[in-house]
Amino acid sequence: MSRLFLLLFTLCATTAFAQRIAHFPLSVSGSTTTESVTGAQLTISGQHAAEAVAGAVGDALRLDGYSSKVAGTLSGIGQERAAAMTIALWVAPETYPIVEHDVATTTMTPIATSLDETAHTGWQIAIGQTGKYQFQCYSGGWPLTIDASDVIPCGEWSHIVCVIDGSNRSATLYRNGTQVGTARSMTTVTSTMSRITIGMAENSAMQGPFTLNAFNGLVDEIEVYESALTAAEVAAYTAERPADLTIPASRFADDLLRPRFHAMPAAAWTNECHGMTYSDGRFHLFFQKNANGPFMSRLHWGHVSSADLCTWTEEPIALFPGASYDIKGCWSGCVFTDDVITGGQPNILYTGVDYVRAVIAQAMPTDATLIDWIRRTSNPIINGRPSGLSDDFRDPYFFRNGDNAYIIVGSAKGGIGTTTLHRYNAQTGAWSNDGSAFYTGASVAQDGTFWEMPNVTRMENGEWLFTVTPQATQTGVRTLYRLGSI
Repeated sequence: MSRLFLLLFTLCATTAFAQRIAHFPLSVSGSTTTESVTGAQLTISGQHAAEAVAGAVGDALRLDGYSSKVAGTLSGIGQERAAAMTIALWVAPETYPIVEHDVATTTMTPIATSLDETAHTGWQIAIGQTGKYQFQCYSGGWPLTIDASDVIPCGEWSHIVCVIDGSNRSATLYRNGTQVGTARSMTTVTSTMSRITIGMAENSAMQGPFTLNAFNGLVDEIEVYESALTAAEVAAYTAERPADLTIPASRFADDLLRPRFHAMPAAAWTNECHGMTYSDGRFHLFFQKNANGPFMSRLHWGHVSSADLCTWTEEPIALFPGASYDIKGCWSGCVFTDDVITGGQPNILYTGVDYVRAVIAQAMPTDATLIDWIRRTSNPIINGRPSGLSDDFRDPYFFRNGDNAYIIVGSAKGGIGTTTLHRYNAQTGAWSNDGSAFYTGASVAQDGTFWEMPNVTRMENGEWLFTVTPQATQTGVRTLYRLGSI
């Protein structure tokens, strides 16, 4: 069971405790969880059974990002005209919500909400597709909104607290004890709550059978006070342990179709592998990952590693959409190592997409474990497709031939698959983008309308193997290969 923060209540004496009007520990009992002040039972629903994991305090609830949520009615909680209110919760996203498919949007989806816009009651903490977040409630009958100045980071605990103090007409939003936003309030705040939903919006937005506006990650210890906690009291909250976003083993324990000796993510949608490399005593394999569902939007780079190529561990996500040039997604590419360009360390080349165009970007690991990655400050290294080529421009692949280093990228020219050629300038550290072609198909029937995942490999006899995956050949999608010299 989740426990109260003893340190906080020692510092606060008993004042805040006496005025706490709701507490959702989010401990799981079958398919329900209990609000501990009134005893109200809330239902946990979703594609999978309710999942309890180690939380910031005691247990937390693991939400899958497309189907799971908590919902229920409440009664006898709060006042129409309270003098003050504090809302607090712990949250750790695995990824940010899709919110709207294939569209850049500032719309947010609730992490937890009791907001009733008709009755002008309740409150809401919501997050958007870039990690921006906000708090909403009603003060003196008027809507009150605080937009945070930062983002909620993925993969770690954030303690979100909003304090509304009618005595000084202030509303203050905190993350991990640091003030991130303010607004002016009225002299009263409505603390009444008639229902609550945790994990998604009450009215779901769908893409096929999958929910877009759902939260993927951990939620723990939602508390509501009819008092204004001080900044010192807010800062006293501390997580008992780091956030663990590992998918509970129980989710697929009875699934006999999941392979035991094949690299795969622990859950959700996956696509193209980007290549394997070896570092720090382990093999590392990267791949396209969307933890929220099979959407070609908000794509990430997943990461699994193994010491023996049989037992695989899914590592934290390597690349998240987040820069202006990759906000729609970090699409396919390769992992490469080069003594001159990367100092002998593995680097990532990937396709960044921003809802308008595609560019080629580079990322570097912070250490040999290859767990944490940072973008190159001079990104993008290839700033969009060369003139005369299709807007489809993706999947960079690096190779070196003697003293010369190259990147090839899949595209189309004149409606036929092609690969662009980009040369590295060792003096400037820049890549060419002059429209040179590495290899172009002869006809749509044979070579298709667009080429994905180009790759070149030097063979033992000195020849090179060139492979691509075409779209819309006369015989469908199949890997094409050619042998020759460079």
